[in-house]
Amino acid sequence: MRKGIFIIAIVLVILLNSGCLEETSGVERVMSVKQFVDFMGNSTMETANSTKYEYLNLTQADSGDTILIKDEIHNITYDPTGDITRMLFMSDMEHSLPIGGDLTNDFAGGDNVEIRFHVFRDVFADPNDPSWTVSVETIKEIWDTATHSFTIIPGNTVSKA
Repeated sequence: MRKGIFIIAIVLVILLNSGCLEETSGVERVMSVKQFVDFMGNSTMETANSTKYEYLNLTQADSGDTILIKDEIHNITYDPTGDITRMLFMSDMEHSLPIGGDLTNDFAGGDNVEIRFHVFRDVFADPNDPSWTVSVETIKEIWDTATHSFTIIPGNTVSKA
């Protein structure tokens, strides 16, 4: 019996040292807005019918990772109807980021900014079929855990670089 436990312990030490079971969360990934748009569009979805579990995972990050966007503002506009500031960045002139509140007094075109996001996992019952569980790996700052849906980026996540 002791010999079996000893062998299992050795195998676990070898696996941990080889990286097979190594925890890789907690990594900070620095990217431009263009890279972030690509990052958010790169995910996988798995369905486990036997356990009634559906997984949506970001392929380039893990829960616990930090995403730091560093970019230069090309243009900034405020929409008072939705209380949203739209920032267009030099790295991606096709996609603006919607940010809550009026930030036009704090930021302008030409400003270098940083936006810090945190990757996390939200697990909840599928609203269409509560017998299923949904596990979504996403960005904490743009995910509403009450409605389990995307929301506007909070203004306090943006700072001058």
